[in-house]
Amino acid sequence: MSPLLGNAELVRRCGLSRSAVSRLTYTLCELGFLKRDPDSRKYRLGATAVAVGYPLLLSLEIRQRARPVMQALARQAHGAVFLGMRDRHRMVLIESCRADPHTGIGLDIGASLSMVGSAIGRAWLAGAQRFEREEVLRAVKRAEPKDFERHWEAVKQERLRMGKSGYCVSEELLAQGQVAVAAALAGSRAGGGVVLGCAAPAASGAQEAIGASVVQLAQELGGA
Repeated sequence: MSPLLGNAELVRRCGLSRSAVSRLTYTLCELGFLKRDPDSRKYRLGATAVAVGYPLLLSLEIRQRARPVMQALARQAHGAVFLGMRDRHRMVLIESCRADPHTGIGLDIGASLSMVGSAIGRAWLAGAQRFEREEVLRAVKRAEPKDFERHWEAVKQERLRMGKSGYCVSEELLAQGQVAVAAALAGSRAGGGVVLGCAAPAASGAQEAIGASVVQLAQELGGA
C-alpha cells in the first residue's frame, strides 16, 4: 500500500462522497493526523497519528517476545518476517524484521496490507471464526470490490491449504520471484489474533521449507 493517498483514492476506498472526504482530510490535517505532500498533493500519516498508535505498539508484549526469533528466521530465509493484526477489513503490521538493511523485501511497522491479496490476510481469514470471517469479507467487498473479485477464488483455495499445511501463501508474489508464507499464532483468538508472515526470494523447495518454519514458530509463540 502506498504511503501517499489522494482524495480520489480515499473516496474509492471509503465509499464516501468527494465533498465528505475533502472535509475529513482538511480536518485531519489541521489536527495533525494527516500531512499533505506539497508535490503530489496527496496525504500521508502525520505525527499525531504516530503518537496515538505508539502506546498500542508498546502494550503488545508479543512484539518484544517474538523479535529475536523473527530476526533469526529472517536471516535463515534471507528475507523479511512480520507480525500482523486485523485493522477493520485490512491487515496492519505491528512488527517487522529483515535479514539485513539491504534486503529488497520488507515493509515497515504500520504498513497496511490487503486482507484477501496478502498471505498474512489470508492466514487471518483461514483461522477466523465463521461469523467474523464473513463480516470482514463483506467489508472488503464493499470497500475494495475489485480486490475482492480478483482474489476471492484464491482465498478459498488458501483456506484449504491452511487445513493441509498450516500456512497460506500469496501467489502474486510467487509470480514475482518471491515466496510469501503466513500462519496464525497458535492459541490466538480470531479478531484479536496475531499472524506471522515471511517473505523471501523464491528458490527450489523454499515455500515448503519456509512454510514449515513459519508454522513451527507460530505454534511456539502462540503457546509460550
